[in-house]
Order: sequence, then structure tokens, then C-alpha cells
Amino acid sequence: MNRAPALWSAAVISLLVLSGCTPPPAPEEPVASETPSESPSASPSPTAEALPDDVVLVVSAVATADNGAVLDLTMTVHRPTAFDDPASAAAAALMTDSCGGGTDDSLYADQLWTFATVDIDAIARSGAAWPTNRRLFLSPFASYVNIAADGAVLDDDMVDPATPHCRTDKHLDVAGSGSMVVGLEGDTDDVSAAGQFTRWANQMWGFSGVYVAGQSAAAAGIVLSECTYTVTDAGKALNGGSADWIERIADERCLVGNPSI
Repeated sequence: MNRAPALWSAAVISLLVLSGCTPPPAPEEPVASETPSESPSASPSPTAEALPDDVVLVVSAVATADNGAVLDLTMTVHRPTAFDDPASAAAAALMTDSCGGGTDDSLYADQLWTFATVDIDAIARSGAAWPTNRRLFLSPFASYVNIAADGAVLDDDMVDPATPHCRTDKHLDVAGSGSMVVGLEGDTDDVSAAGQFTRWANQMWGFSGVYVAGQSAAAAGIVLSECTYTVTDAGKALNGGSADWIERIADERCLVGNPSI
């Protein structure tokens, strides 16, 4: 199959033109007060050997709301697959639907997209129910990549309703399971693609209890704890856990990845 080369900047311009709208301003990702570590040490996972071969990263945390409700959180990131891989069919269809016609198979082919599927699980512990006004925000943000959501993962409803769902940030506000599909342009193994399936590693991954820079965990009503992550061998082979990666671990957030974008 012949694939037309596409520069990253052209990909973004094409998406905006096709969707007919301007994406919302990028949310202020909280600035970490911690000193970034040059080579983060992933916490070992006792279940790492049981993970599917295509898993590249697992991030886990415990979220406690100010009413005492507790959720056990897990984010499982799967290896990106190319737009023309049969394994991408469902992900591509979800992205097309989420973008409201702003993207389609021809665009994915022209811009050499890959799709990374991300499983999200929020399991409630016994006790108080999770309050409806407490949101857990998921990274990466749609300011940097196109993201489609399914299941318990919800689209940001605080933006212009005309904004395509694939250009809105994602969150949880209830216990449950869902998924995200992250679209990565210029990422296939085509000779014209710069990514070579590594652009997932250019993002920050994980959970935030705050959405505005400078907000405290107490003000948000959510404290995150027991933040751990595992970069698998498959992830390391695709730039996961590289020297560019940092940890942002505090009461407000549980994030790991590359903040350079």
C-alpha cells in the first residue's frame, strides 16, 4: 500500500479544517513542584507477567474523595496499531464517530495514523459512594492528541457544544470501566512516518484530581495516593521510560511520561 507522507503540522491543520472548528484552549496541566527525575524508576508490578503482550504501560492509583469514598484506579495502555491494521478497525471507527465526520479512513491513511487503546478501570471500595461532583481527569489531554472515549470515560461537557468530542478532555465521575482511543499522526512504520509506533511515549499518562494549575487536592476534594506504574518490555522497546520521562506524583496527581509537548 502506498502511503502519502505527512508532516505533523500539516496533520493538525488538516484536522482543524475538516472538523470546521477550533479546539478549546489547552487546560493548564498542573506544574509539578517535584524535581523531575532523569530516569524514573517504575514500581515493580506483581502482575506484570500476566499482562497481555501488547501492553506498554500500566498506571495505578487510589483516589479518596472528601466524603470518604475510595476508588482503585488503573490505566492500561496498549501498543499502538497502524490505521490499516485489522486490529485498528474498531478504534478507527470510534475515532471517526467521536470527531463527528472531521476525520475518516482516508485522512488516517494520508497522515499515517496509529491508534493506542487505553483501558480505564475505577473500582469502588465498600463504604461511601463516589460523589457526583468529584471528577478525575485523565491524561493525555485532547490539546495534544485526538481522543475518543467509551464506557465510563466521559467527554468534557464544559466546552462549546460544537467542539468535536475527539477534541475534548476526558474524565471519570463514577466507578466503572471504560476506554480511550488515542490517535497518533505520523506514527506508523512507513518510511515517511517519523513515529515508528513511539509517539505514545511523547505523552503524559495517568490521573489528576485537579484541572486548574495551582489548585490543591483539598480544594478539589480528591486526594490521590499509592501511585505506581509499570513500563513493560514492549513499552521500553517503543521509548517508554526513556530519559525524557518524568514522574509527577503528589496528592493532586499521578502522572508519568514525557512532558515536552
